[in-house]
Amino acid sequence: KVFKTDALKLSVAGMTAHEMHYMLRILEKYNKRISHIIISLDLFALSGSPDKVRNPPLPVYMYDDEYFNDVKYLLNWETLKYSLRMMKQSNLGKTNFDELWYWGSVDFSEKAVRESIAKNTFNLSYKKEDYTSNVLYQSLESNILPYIRNNPHIQFDVYFPPYSYLTYKDMREKGWLEHALELKNMLVKESYKNLILHDFQCDISVVGDLNNYKDISHFSPVINRYIIDSIKEKKHVITQDNLDKCSDIVRRSSLI
Repeated sequence: KVFKTDALKLSVAGMTAHEMHYMLRILEKYNKRISHIIISLDLFALSGSPDKVRNPPLPVYMYDDEYFNDVKYLLNWETLKYSLRMMKQSNLGKTNFDELWYWGSVDFSEKAVRESIAKNTFNLSYKKEDYTSNVLYQSLESNILPYIRNNPHIQFDVYFPPYSYLTYKDMREKGWLEHALELKNMLVKESYKNLILHDFQCDISVVGDLNNYKDISHFSPVINRYIIDSIKEKKHVITQDNLDKCSDIVRRSSLI
């Protein structure tokens, strides 16, 4: 609605950069009508090996050019289980992709954030060597940048999502905040006419208000709409002219 065009939401929970690569490859190969792609550049998705996948991993056999190996999907117990569950629902055949991973009914409040902190489950798999600027950039270079370079006819709006200030505090304490900021510097230096970078991480009105979050990093649908509106209006665009100022705001917010 915001862009007044046909759009498709392709969210995958916990998607890694390498898994995004498979999706971008499908879009590049089979849909020549695409004119605009918006990507949330989650720093955690870039960590580790460039070919990192989740556990359980994305079924990459569904993203290749072979049809015979798709039988793994049809003969899969999980597929059968979820198919039976869907058949019991009243909205069968009415999948709304706009509602994928929609958290409108979740409690977004400072209380919810504080409760999530008490559980102490944030980024428990952290390893310092997985979060250096070079590692993060290598994942970006291997999985995302080639599609931007190779498709000059497609407009890419890539944005850094606004984690709460408590995430930046955690990053600083674990020693990779400066690596994350250096990654932005490395990316801003890339020059592509079809790429616009947006940075919401230095928007203190968002990241400084814990009522926008359900934990220290996941924000509400209200913020999602704010991001889309801002991209449409070309706001929060990050360039070499304002990068240092934005980085300083992030540093200060990590000290709150």
